[in-house]
Parts: sequence; C-alpha cells; structure tokens
Amino acid sequence: MKMENFLRLSILLTARLACSCLTELDCELSGVCTSGACVCDPGWTGTNCELLDLVPNPPGQLAYHDVEDKWDSWGSSPPLLTKDGVYHLFATRDIAGCPVVPDYTFNQQLVHATSRNLLGPYEFQNVALHQVIINPHVVHAPDGTLVLFYAGEPVPDSLAKNCSAPSVREPPGPPGYVNDGCVLSIATSPDVNTPFTAVRTNFTPAGAEQLFCRTNPTAFIFSNGTTLLYFRSAESTGGNEQIWVSTAPHYTGPYTLVHTQQVGPTSNSPLIGGLNNEDPFIYRTAPRGRFILMMHMSHWGPGWNGAKAFSYDGITWHTSTTSLSRVWNSTVSYTDGTSITFRRREEPKIFVDAQGYMRAMFNAVTDPKNNEISYVMSQAIRGPPK
Repeated sequence: MKMENFLRLSILLTARLACSCLTELDCELSGVCTSGACVCDPGWTGTNCELLDLVPNPPGQLAYHDVEDKWDSWGSSPPLLTKDGVYHLFATRDIAGCPVVPDYTFNQQLVHATSRNLLGPYEFQNVALHQVIINPHVVHAPDGTLVLFYAGEPVPDSLAKNCSAPSVREPPGPPGYVNDGCVLSIATSPDVNTPFTAVRTNFTPAGAEQLFCRTNPTAFIFSNGTTLLYFRSAESTGGNEQIWVSTAPHYTGPYTLVHTQQVGPTSNSPLIGGLNNEDPFIYRTAPRGRFILMMHMSHWGPGWNGAKAFSYDGITWHTSTTSLSRVWNSTVSYTDGTSITFRRREEPKIFVDAQGYMRAMFNAVTDPKNNEISYVMSQAIRGPPK
C-alpha cells in the first residue's frame, strides 16, 4: 500500500513538473488551463498569466498633471465613461504649490478632469471634494449613485499648508489629529459633474479597532447593495503592510472585518497577498467574472512594482510566488523605442470596460528627473478588439 501511494504521488509530481498548470488557479484566475498550459485571458500574459500585458505609450503620454498651477497629483480613481463618449477622471491634487510628500495629509483634494481619450491627457473641470482625499476609488452603486471611498476626512482650508507663502507654517491638524491619511471615509454624488458630499467619515470596520493606520480603501458593490471593502494597515512603525477585507449590507456600512481564511504568511490574521503590499484595487474581469486585487509591492526604484491576489468570490483569496513578485514594473515603454523608469510607480487603478475587459492602468508616479514632481500616468492594456 505504501509503495502504491508512493507511485501515485510520483505520477502526480511528474505530471505537475511536465506542465505549467493543472487547474485554473495555476493560471491565477487570469486564464484557463488547457492540456497542461495556461491560455491567458485578454490583458494577461506569461507562463501562469501573471504579467499584465501593457502596451507601449505614445511619446509624452500622461493622464493628468496640473502644470499651469504647478500643483502635483498623487493617484486617481479609474476613469468613468459617460454616454456622450467623455471619460471622467477623479484625481488627487495637492493645493498651494506643496509637494505630495510630506504634505498630502493636509493638502490633497479631489478634482474632476475630462478627456475624449481614455489615456488622456485630462483637463481640469472642477474641485470634486475638498481636502483631505487620499487614494480615491469611485464606484457606481446599483441606483446609479457615485460612491467615493477614500482615506482622509474634512479639513478646513485654515489648516492647509501654503507652500507659496514667504514663511511656510506647518498646520496643527484637526482636533485629535494623529494622521489624517489613516482614516477611512465615504462620500457620494448623483452624477459626474456634481461635487461629492461626505456621508461617513473616519469610520472603523468592527473588529479592526486595533489595526494601525487603516487607509487606502477600495470597494466592490454587488447588484443587491452588499459591499466588500478592502484597506491597508501596518505596524506602528509603518512596516509589515497588510491588506484586510470587510463586508457591509450597504455601501454606507456598517462594515465588519472578515475572519475566514489567512492567505498571507502569518497564522493569526486574514491577510491578502502577504506582507508589505499596499494600495489595493479590486475589480472583476471578463470572461468568467473572477476577482482580481491589484496591489503595489511597496518597492521603489527600478524593477517589479506590482502584485495581485485572485479570488472566485472576493472573500477567499489566493496568491502565488509570481503573483506577489512580477505583475508590472516601474518602466513605461513608448512607441518610438524609448522608455522611462520611474522612481515611484504606485496606486494601480484598472479601467475595465462595459464588457468586463481591462483597457488601461493608471498610476501615481514621480517625475524621473525631479522626485518632488508627481502626476497621474496612464498606460493601455492589450485587450480584445472593441
């Protein structure tokens, strides 16, 4: 019997070594396993469909940068497409000439910009919500309401920092201030042109009270209103970043932390994607409706910057060695054969079209020639013909 079991195990191991996949999970839910090989869905490539299939940009391409006022941006939500063919980008912008770092926790607001081109450039239209807005994600609710999930809470203009003033004064922060970037908030708007109104600020999902610095939220709203909310936490030193998931019967809450399965390397917490990943972004893709959680690896400089987790239901998550190490990198290639490697390429946001196919990624980047300049970068993802 022992010899029989040994032979079965040997056959199984030999079969796995001879092929790249046995199930759809081996293809990271980004393709199907056919005859031992992964056949990747549009937008993915690689042996196990681990690589985002990015297309070279036209020279000089970027999504949004308020060059006229010299106000920098650090990330955006993916654009929304309206019936008139206009793309609406909700991006962050640091006011009063201040650099993103270290002033985003006082000075970052949300602006509405538009373009006829998915990749941009986007032109400023209006302020969508005053500071502080960090890592925004705008989602359509079942009734058509636009729901903004973000880190931050309302801070009056009197507390903002003016970096153009002769004498720059550090603002005191709101009452009870610790770090305004470490709170979760929700705002809503009836349409793309109407500014958002905060409806729930500085809230904590039940069960997450002891987690340090709850920030960088992203959410998925089902057709019945049930909402999955993901956010980043970390140790008090800022290290060991973690992604957590919570649920609510409605997008306004109340939210409760999910304790169903640990995916990361620790044994006592339901981490998604292991330690030291941040900036989660949740979306669902065609053709089979699998959930992908795109993340930033908390890595600066040349090399791989992107990670992902994958799920059938948005609750139970899977990762692999490749999904946590090589999804996208810090270099953008251009159609003229040149390329730019950014020191920081973070906050990945994926535009998914009406058919469920990925079409572009938007990131917060720092200018490679000046780290104090930052803006929103866009890059197309290879997909099926439109």
